[in-house]
Amino acid sequence: MVCPKATNVTTLRNHMKNLFNRWMSIVVLITIFVFIASAGSHPSKVAATTREPVLVTNNSEEPVPVQVLNTPTVQAQQGGSWATTINNTATNKVPVVATESGIWSINVASVVPIKDINNIAHDPFCITLSPTVSDGDTFTVPANKRLVIDQFSAFDNGHTVESYIIYSQSNGINGRAVIPVTVHASDYEYANQPVCIIADAGSNVDVSVIDTNSSDTSDINVDIHGYYVDSY
Repeated sequence: MVCPKATNVTTLRNHMKNLFNRWMSIVVLITIFVFIASAGSHPSKVAATTREPVLVTNNSEEPVPVQVLNTPTVQAQQGGSWATTINNTATNKVPVVATESGIWSINVASVVPIKDINNIAHDPFCITLSPTVSDGDTFTVPANKRLVIDQFSAFDNGHTVESYIIYSQSNGINGRAVIPVTVHASDYEYANQPVCIIADAGSNVDVSVIDTNSSDTSDINVDIHGYYVDSY
């Protein structure tokens, strides 16, 4: 026979045990919920990898070698003395824009020809012709040059020449320029005038004489000055 008092104690213990287990389950669930909520409220610290501009400062204490690949445009700015070597090949041309306030030099591995095309003394031209009244005189411009004529002068020991005509071809079009005699004396005449005549490469330049006396046989000398430019 079971004692009533012992039965009540056992029942109370079981009730307390069940109550404790329920509270522990609630505490565990609350802890899990708080952890999940806390984790979801903070963004991930792992960011996607992106390319950012990099500033490289080169100085004499800690020089940093820089290698240029592909075909970029290189821009450089600095305030000290420096030297740069650029290997420009046929497949790797590197335009360089540089600003600096010190002393610097650039050595280009491939030879780059430089020509002062605006310098008229680079390739000067001068020729003396001896045209006659019955037959003028002519010369031919080289095949790889254009001729710029900037001065015409002529002298003869007669007194009936009125003018000279220069025939030329420019850009495939034939043209002429008339140079009048400016001084008439009893035993000589001359003409002197600045001009601007451009003759095509490989073309002929002709000079003829306009004389009131068609049988005039006086000596005539014509000087033509100018310069060549490359024909492309």
